[in-house]
Amino acid sequence: MNREMAAMPQARPSGSAGEDGQLLHELLAAAFDHLGKGVPAVVGVKGVAAAAGQTWQRLDVDEIGQLADAVQSRLAEGPVLIVPPWGEPPSAHPVKDAWPRRVLPPEAVLLGCRPAGPGSLLAALMPESAFTSERARPVRETLAAYWQLAIVIYQTVAVPGLHSGFGAAMAVLQAKQHKSLALRVFRIPDNPDPVSVKEDFRLLLAQRQERGRYGYTIRDPLPAGESLQFERHDPTVLARRADLTGYGGVVPLGELFELLPLGVNLAQDHNLLRAADDEGAVRVLGGRDIGRDGTIAPPDDRSRWAQVISDRQLQPGDLLIREIYHSTDRNGLIVADVSADDLPAVADQHVVVLRPREAASPQRRLFARLFLRSPLARTLTLGSDQGIHVRRAELRKLDIPLPDDALAAALDHVVRAGERLEAWRREADGLLQSAFLDDSAAAARYRIVTAGRKLRLRVEEATLVDDFGHFVRTRFPYPIALRWRRVQASAGRDEPTRAYGEILDASEVLLCYTALLGLAVSREAGIAIGALSGVRRRLTEGRGPGLGEWKAVLREIGDSPAVKKLPVNHPLRDLASLATNSEIEAVRTRLKNRRDGEAHLRRVDPVDIPRAIAEAAADLTTLVEQAQFLADWPLVYVDSTRWDTFRGIATISYRQMMGDHAIVPSQVTEHPNNDLEQDSLYIIDSEYQWHLLRPFLVARDCPECKNWSTFHVDRAERALVIKSLENGHIAEGDWLTESLSHVGLL
Repeated sequence: MNREMAAMPQARPSGSAGEDGQLLHELLAAAFDHLGKGVPAVVGVKGVAAAAGQTWQRLDVDEIGQLADAVQSRLAEGPVLIVPPWGEPPSAHPVKDAWPRRVLPPEAVLLGCRPAGPGSLLAALMPESAFTSERARPVRETLAAYWQLAIVIYQTVAVPGLHSGFGAAMAVLQAKQHKSLALRVFRIPDNPDPVSVKEDFRLLLAQRQERGRYGYTIRDPLPAGESLQFERHDPTVLARRADLTGYGGVVPLGELFELLPLGVNLAQDHNLLRAADDEGAVRVLGGRDIGRDGTIAPPDDRSRWAQVISDRQLQPGDLLIREIYHSTDRNGLIVADVSADDLPAVADQHVVVLRPREAASPQRRLFARLFLRSPLARTLTLGSDQGIHVRRAELRKLDIPLPDDALAAALDHVVRAGERLEAWRREADGLLQSAFLDDSAAAARYRIVTAGRKLRLRVEEATLVDDFGHFVRTRFPYPIALRWRRVQASAGRDEPTRAYGEILDASEVLLCYTALLGLAVSREAGIAIGALSGVRRRLTEGRGPGLGEWKAVLREIGDSPAVKKLPVNHPLRDLASLATNSEIEAVRTRLKNRRDGEAHLRRVDPVDIPRAIAEAAADLTTLVEQAQFLADWPLVYVDSTRWDTFRGIATISYRQMMGDHAIVPSQVTEHPNNDLEQDSLYIIDSEYQWHLLRPFLVARDCPECKNWSTFHVDRAERALVIKSLENGHIAEGDWLTESLSHVGLL
């Protein structure tokens, strides 16, 4: 018996459809009413109840072979609902003889129905696979020559003795017309709320929505025979597929991996099977050996072994995909990595083997594996039969997202972090297991206490990363990290007014720093920022730029079409996020209003200061959280450069000014160009590109406090004055006049 037919219900007792059938009946009635065709006549076989339409006029024939003729006669009078039995007819039967073996009897009945005229309307209760499976593609192609689908309603039906996940489809077909009609696809959920389902269906019919809660509309014509698996054309799924390019690009899976030929077919290659201890026997991996956690199960009593040539055997780095799934499983594909520990082995016919091509770098291979395990990849590659198989043709052309350079680097960091944590775990396990291996208890005690202390300190230090305050103090650029430390320190003192001021100062320094970075990098990228004129005006007026000017710079970067065209990993794209986020805009506005209030003697009443501190601190935290990308851009000060003409390499000595302390060790690196300035500040982005910050941001020892500090130009009314971001100290800045004029600030 056909595999699908084995799962199909036979004659169902009248009324067994219950509430499910009643809801389907009401939706179908709404569909006929919407199409203006009135109440349909129900045509079925005696003894087989309709799952819907029990109250409509019924015409029964004696056996399945008479259904098509009965439908034809009634179509001339009006719309018809046909309910063919889903069971196998006798072995010698016209319905079976007229169509290929892979066509199911209910599909054969539907194929025998032809429109009686241009206004003919036919509904049919069919197995879901008739509209979704690859097997039934010829059926759909044949139907498309005479009919066009108007509505398809999917429902999971519960039939005693059969799997609870059996899928049925109520299809409404109209006589084919020259003009393409919109197709509405709807799915009744399990345990539905009838009121909600009927209202959503009504809105879909009225074209009030393209995508409702339970269904959607397809307006563009589909190729004849195209699968109507619900998720395949779902606008939400299609939008997610189109969005994959946001990771860095997409390529067909076939460009990254070779789909290897079958290794061993257990049903046919009996001559290759061997005992486990036979010489040359290798393990045969099947679908059950591939775990959803990505591991390959160790061999057991049910494992098979075979003798195959090396060309058919698996290699380290291959990906294995389980081929068969159940329709109720909504998770992603089940994919496992092949490691040297799993070999020698060969895959059986229920496993798809992907071998990385040269284009599949380790990062791309990792990203592809993660994507294949996602529900979206499953939706885009699987059909919707009762037994669901991964189709190689669909898999080969599946779009695989590619990580851009920044994301690839992040993946590397995550992998290395996982490997480091795993090494620590193994070290801890080994230490515990060795508790009684020393010659004496004293030696064991000393070793465990000493090694345990080191492990504990590692974990405690790593745990501090989850403390946001510690993260900012240690990983953010020095001016911001120092200001954050001062905010935290002031919170522990009984000086609420000072704490409030420190919060506002830290907010302004953060916006000032990011705006100055934006001006420096925009100039380097050849993007003009009109808000620069506002900064220049404030300088010449002797008032100095403030929160308003920094906000304007960031807002323009966020709105700039030129910035939006830059690669997603360009620093200006991250800086733009500070302006395009509506929550951050509201935070900036509130902080500016508080700053203006302090400057214009509208200070917070002492009674209200605790609440003001709490609200301002929350806004500052939100602002810093949104600016976490700054932790990925080290602020560096170049101490010296030395160019080697013969090697074409510059040796750079620099200090990484990250964290809340200015005294940091020097580091040395090599740079392929001789274009870095000594005694200047740079940021290094995620692509390891160095961006000069002079003259927007410069560094020197502060003449007032003698500490290393970062400065920006503050006033230029008479003499040029620069101001420290760390403490607000000022210094003479005439030495910057020429460079400031060059960039348009003077």
